[in-house]
Amino acid sequence: MKEVYLWFIIWFSVWGLFNIKVRWILEKFHSRKYTGRGLFFLFAFIITSFYFDTHVTKYLPQLLVGTLLANILGIFFAFFKNYYKKFAKDRFFLLFQTFNILFQQTMVVIAISILKNIFGQEYKDYYFGIWFFMAHLPVLFVPWAKLRYQYVIYALIGGIVFSYLINNISNGLIITFLTHFCIYIWVISYLKDEEKI
Repeated sequence: MKEVYLWFIIWFSVWGLFNIKVRWILEKFHSRKYTGRGLFFLFAFIITSFYFDTHVTKYLPQLLVGTLLANILGIFFAFFKNYYKKFAKDRFFLLFQTFNILFQQTMVVIAISILKNIFGQEYKDYYFGIWFFMAHLPVLFVPWAKLRYQYVIYALIGGIVFSYLINNISNGLIITFLTHFCIYIWVISYLKDEEKI
């Protein structure tokens, strides 16, 4: 159970620190703030991987391939004017958002691994769906998140789907990584403001 507590402490600490402090510090840098956002989540990924190295090691190649492919997509959309002209602040947001996804997907595989260690053969994909749902509940109290209620439902459904793909499909983590990233592409386009996600 120690790993369960540690996972939630890291998850809530990273997102809490980012939303309470870091994002407001980065606001001062205007067009350069997404570099800082990306570096923040890259650092969070490194720390998380260090603490949970036994859970991350076998997934690391897929995480890195997912990051590379997402960055290629991010570069494409950064130069696709019909898309980035909708953005409120910076067309390179998606490029640095890849590190946010890297952190999140790393936390996904760690949680699934912990649950599988706890439940063994009794593990069900919906266990992680419930876990991920609980991990997203604080978004309900974030005033600038326009789709806050949808996020918690997406987390539940996405958690079940991600768990299934990672556990049953070859290179399933890469698929979940790109799916997660493409959801951001759609949501940002829908909201027309990359800060409201």
